[in-house]
Amino acid sequence: MSKQKIYAGIALLSMALISLQIVFMHLLAIIQWHHFAYMIISAALLGFGASGAVFAVFEKFFKSRAEELLPFLSLLCAVSAAFCAWMTSSAQFAFDSYLIFMDWANALKIFLNYMVFFLPFFFGAFVIALLFVKYISNINKLYFWNLLGSGIGGLFALLIIDKLPPERLIAAISFLPLIASSFFKTKKRGRAYAGFFCLVAISSLRLLIWPVGLNPSQYKPLSYALNLKAPKIIYEQNSVYGLLQALASPSLRYAKGVSLTYTKELPSVDMLYVNGETFGPLFKKPEEVKFLDYTPYALPYEISEIKKVLLFGAGSLYHAFYALGRDALEVKVVEQNIAALEYMKQRYSIDPKITLKSIEPRTFLALEKDDKYDLIILPVTGSVAGGAGLLSLREEYVLTKEFLGNSWQILNESGLIVISGWIDYPPRVPLKLAATLAEVLEEKNVLALSHVTALRDWGMIHFFLKKTPFSEAEKLYLRRFCREMSFDPLILNGIKSSPETEFHYIDDPEFFIQLKSIFRAQARQELYRNYDFNIKPATDNRPYFFKFLRPLRAQNIIQSFGLNALPFVELGYLIIILTFLQVFAACLILILLPLFKLKRKMKNKPYTLVYFGCLGAGFMFFEMALIQQFIFYLGNVIYAASIVISSVLIAAGFGSYASCGLSPRSKNLLKICAALALLIAAYPAVINYIFAATLHLNLALKIFICFGLIFVPAFIMGMPFPLGLRLTAEKSPTNLPWCWGINGCLSVIATVLAVIISAEAGFSALFLSAGALYAMAALINIKRR
Repeated sequence: MSKQKIYAGIALLSMALISLQIVFMHLLAIIQWHHFAYMIISAALLGFGASGAVFAVFEKFFKSRAEELLPFLSLLCAVSAAFCAWMTSSAQFAFDSYLIFMDWANALKIFLNYMVFFLPFFFGAFVIALLFVKYISNINKLYFWNLLGSGIGGLFALLIIDKLPPERLIAAISFLPLIASSFFKTKKRGRAYAGFFCLVAISSLRLLIWPVGLNPSQYKPLSYALNLKAPKIIYEQNSVYGLLQALASPSLRYAKGVSLTYTKELPSVDMLYVNGETFGPLFKKPEEVKFLDYTPYALPYEISEIKKVLLFGAGSLYHAFYALGRDALEVKVVEQNIAALEYMKQRYSIDPKITLKSIEPRTFLALEKDDKYDLIILPVTGSVAGGAGLLSLREEYVLTKEFLGNSWQILNESGLIVISGWIDYPPRVPLKLAATLAEVLEEKNVLALSHVTALRDWGMIHFFLKKTPFSEAEKLYLRRFCREMSFDPLILNGIKSSPETEFHYIDDPEFFIQLKSIFRAQARQELYRNYDFNIKPATDNRPYFFKFLRPLRAQNIIQSFGLNALPFVELGYLIIILTFLQVFAACLILILLPLFKLKRKMKNKPYTLVYFGCLGAGFMFFEMALIQQFIFYLGNVIYAASIVISSVLIAAGFGSYASCGLSPRSKNLLKICAALALLIAAYPAVINYIFAATLHLNLALKIFICFGLIFVPAFIMGMPFPLGLRLTAEKSPTNLPWCWGINGCLSVIATVLAVIISAEAGFSALFLSAGALYAMAALINIKRR
C-alpha cells in the first residue's frame, strides 16, 4: 500500500467513526432521551480502548497479517454500523428507561445496546491501532490524518442530519468505511474481499433505499398521542434541532392551566413534537386561544397595560396570538428551533406585530439589553407527571440565576415576568423556582415578597415577578381573580387570602410552609441544608435545573418513598451512574484484563499507566467541558458537540503534524504537558470573558470564534500522545499496545465521569480536573528524565 492510500483510508475511516457518534446521539434523542448521548461517546471510546487491548494480546498475529486484515476489518466496521441501523428499529433491543431499576431485563438491554453500538468503533479503531503500530515511524502524520478525518466527520454529520431522514443516516455513513476498505485492499484474498465488499454494499444500499423505521419509547408524548382516534402525522422534518413532527387527531385538545370554571367546548388542535416530546399546540385559528382568559396567563393583562410582550420558547405561537387579542402592539417570540419557526411561517399568516427570532435566548438578551418590555413569559418548567427525573442532566440556561437577572433588567418599570412550573411530588420544581426568584431579587437589593406573588391551579404553580412592588389594589384584584377562577393564592404578602387548598387539594401541607420560608434568607439556607433534594438555584456554571438528587440523602428518600420510587425522582442522573458502572465493568473486562496478561513483557509500567492514562482522561475532561460550555454559547447540543469535536480534533491533528520536528524526549513532554496544565486552568476565565463580549454575534461568527478559542489548547494537546508513542517505541516497544489501551480505557471512564463532576461541582471543576491531569502527566516525566 502506498502512503497516500493509507492516509486516505485512515481519514475516511476516522470521518465515519466521528459521524457515527453524532448520528447515534441524534437517534437516541429521538428514540429515548438526550442524555443517552454520553453512552454513545463512552461506547466509541471503549471501542478504541478494547481494540488496543486485543491487539496487544495478539500483537504478533495481527502485525504479521496486517495488510491482509485491514480491508476486512474496515468492512466489519461498515456492516456493524448497518446492524446498528437495524437494531434501532428492533423491539427485541428496545428498553424501557422507566423500568431500568425495577426490571433488570431492561438494564441488560441497555448493556446489549451499549455493546452493539460499541462494535463499529471497535473494528474501526482496530484498523487505526494496527496502522499506528505497523507504521510507528510515521506516527505523527498518521495521527494528523486520523484527527483531520475525525474533525471533518463532525461537520459531515451536521450536513447529513439536515439532508436525510433519521432512519437513513446510519446507512449513509456505513459507506465511508466501505470506501476506506478499498484503499487498504491488496492482492491477497482478493476474491474473498470482493465478495464481502459486495454483500456489505448491498446491505447498506438496501437500508438506505428501504430503511427500517425507528422504535421510539412508548413513554414519549408522541407515542401516547398516536394511540388516540385517527392520528395522522401531517408534517415531518429532520434537522440538527431534532425530528420535528406535527400530529393531527380529532381527539387532541389543549387546556394547560385552564380554570375548572371554564364550561365552553375546547376546540381540537394539532400538536407539534420535537424528538417525540411536546413542543406546543397548533390551533387552527388564532382566535381559538380565547380560553387563555380562564388561565393565570390572563392576570398580567388585567392588572397592567401590556403593549410589548416577549415570549421565550413559545415557538407554537399561541401565547403570541393571545397577546394580540389582548391589544398588545408588539410581540417578540424567541425560539432557537429554526425548523419549528419555519413551519410556523408555513402554517400561519403571521401578523406584522409578531416578530419571530430564531436565536438563543441569552444571545437575544445580549443583543437587545437596552429594549424594554411590559411582559416576559418564560417556558413552562417540568412536565405534567414531574418528568420522572429524565431532564436531570439537560442543560437549562433559561432557568439560571443569570438569565433571570438579565430578564429583570429589560422590564419596564411596571413590567412583569411570568414563570410557571408543574407541581411535582415530592416538591422540587416549585421550590427551586422560588429559590431562584428569591436569590436574584436579593442580589438586586429588592424585598422579594413585595415583588413576587404566586397562585396555583389544578397542576401548576405560577409566579408573577413585578419590577415595581405590587400595590394593594393589585393584590386585592389577584385574590378576587383567584376566587372567580377557582385558583389558590400561595404568595400574597400583606393581604389575608383564602386557604391554600380552598379549590385544589394537595397531600403535603408542609409544601406551603417551605415555599414561603424560601423568601427569608436564613430560613432558605436552613432548608437548603436539611431538605432531601437539591433546590439551590441553577447557575451558568451548573445549569442542571432538574438535577435534584443529593447522593448522601438518597437513603432518606428510599426510607420515605421506597426503593422503587427513586428512579422516578431522578432517573436521568441514575442512568448516568448506571452507565458509569457498566463502562467501568466493560473497561475492566475488555481492556485491563487482557492487558494484565502482558505485564511480564513490559517495562516502565507505572510511567505508561500514569502518562497515557492522564492524557486520555485529561483530553476527554477538556473536550466534555467545552461541549457543555458551548451549548450555552451556541444554543444547540448537536451544534456544540459537532463543532467542539471537529475543532478539537482538527487542531490536535495539526499539533500532531507539527510535532514531527520535535524530539521524543521526556524534557519536551514535560514542557508541553506543563504548558497545557496552566493553559487549561486559566481557560474558564478566558472563555467567560469572550462569551460575554461576543454573545450577541450571529451563529456563523460565533462558530468562527469557537474554533479560535479551541485551536491553541487543542493544537498543543495533539503533541503529547504521538511524542509519547515515539518515546515508548524507542525505549519499551512492547508497551505500545498497552499505551493505546490505557489511553482508551481512561478516556472511556472520563467521558461519563465528566458528566457527574460537572453536575456535582460545575464546569469550572471539570476544567481544573483536566488541568490537574496534564500536570500529573508533566510530573511523571520528571521522574523519567
